[in-house]
Amino acid sequence: KCSAAVKPPTTFCIFAMQLHETELTALQGNGRQIGPRAEAAVIALFEELRERHAIEAEQFQHLGEEVSSARLSRSMLYLDNEQREAAMAASRKHIEAHAEWLGFRDGSRALQFEDLRTRIALQHFTAIDAEDVELPEEARRSCDRFTEDGIAEQFLLDSGRSCFILAGEEQNFISELEACCANREEDPLTVERLQKDFEQRLVAALIRALRGNPEKRMVQCISRAMSQSGMANMERACKGPQIVVSGGEQSLRYELVGIGLDTWEVRASLWKGCFEDFVVVEDRGIDSEDPSGKVTVLQCSPESQISRRSTIRFELHGGSVHVDVCSFTDETRILDRSGKPMVFNANGTSLAFQRSWGMAVFHRARSMVLLFASPQEVFRCAICKRRARGMAAATMAQTARLRVLPGVGTVPSESRGTVSDDLEGAMRAPLRGAPAQA
Repeated sequence: KCSAAVKPPTTFCIFAMQLHETELTALQGNGRQIGPRAEAAVIALFEELRERHAIEAEQFQHLGEEVSSARLSRSMLYLDNEQREAAMAASRKHIEAHAEWLGFRDGSRALQFEDLRTRIALQHFTAIDAEDVELPEEARRSCDRFTEDGIAEQFLLDSGRSCFILAGEEQNFISELEACCANREEDPLTVERLQKDFEQRLVAALIRALRGNPEKRMVQCISRAMSQSGMANMERACKGPQIVVSGGEQSLRYELVGIGLDTWEVRASLWKGCFEDFVVVEDRGIDSEDPSGKVTVLQCSPESQISRRSTIRFELHGGSVHVDVCSFTDETRILDRSGKPMVFNANGTSLAFQRSWGMAVFHRARSMVLLFASPQEVFRCAICKRRARGMAAATMAQTARLRVLPGVGTVPSESRGTVSDDLEGAMRAPLRGAPAQA
């Protein structure tokens, strides 16, 4: 049952949703049943999304906050039975088109359950984004903005920190800065001028890669996919604890390849490494402004790394853009200070930390005072995350409350991670540094 805070969508919104979901399923399927394992993956994904949006609706009702039209439309996609069933049908159709994922084709090997689920999720999130550009503004599920030519503003904001390969031509602003020995600290005006010039050349290269006179909808879909908004879909699709790294190094790469008439592939990759601190988000509500969301800050080995790669095909058909996630891999390897893999429970807490704590209590009950006085590597807090519009990366702006175990040291005051906050529209905010006290 929908919360009272969530109003039913208009008849037009429901009709548009069903119409475009039907169009998005027009992939070449073989008609084979997807089987119980794939069906279970579809059901699990959408039930999780339904539950999380229901929690979010209750939270907004409790707080008495006004719900934006985009957030309302997004919630109704999962809380309204008809819309949710239409989205699930689209996911089943997409799986049918990739029988190799289920081991149905000769020489193919079935994907593991979680790998299958992440591909289903990425397909769904990307297809919804492609559908959004065809809906009127009041019916859209995201707040993404575009230029008159259809270029996603987030694409322009990210241009200075990503590497783009457009029809075989590399565009890399960081490399250009290094070549001319310019830096933001010493000559910010020069860097700003160079970046504006780079943005213009990047947009021109994108248009050329799309054969000079592309449909505006295709430009919107592809430029959005080649930005942090597209990376956010990859992050949201991953099952397990949501990890936000602090510091370290990061590499973002997007490649656009034409593979046929009115068909292109976006090949995106993300790598993060050399970090020694990270945050695990306990995501009770999926929105960035969820006041109950808690985080756990942990330390790790600098050998830890996160790597994600995807290939998404965009095809213009009948005036609409069809999306086909062809591949997606997520390799997250978090090691503790001794080099052993860290395992997390459903709440995002390190099981290694839980075990060490439990053993200490059991074996050293008489030394509890000393235990609490000793340095610990974890604290928990509840955090308000707000998206900074018009910025290349959002920041964690407020911390609602902080609970620190006795003896916990302060958190580094600055971080260089670049991830956004809103799971529905952008990557999470970087960990700029938690306050030293409540």
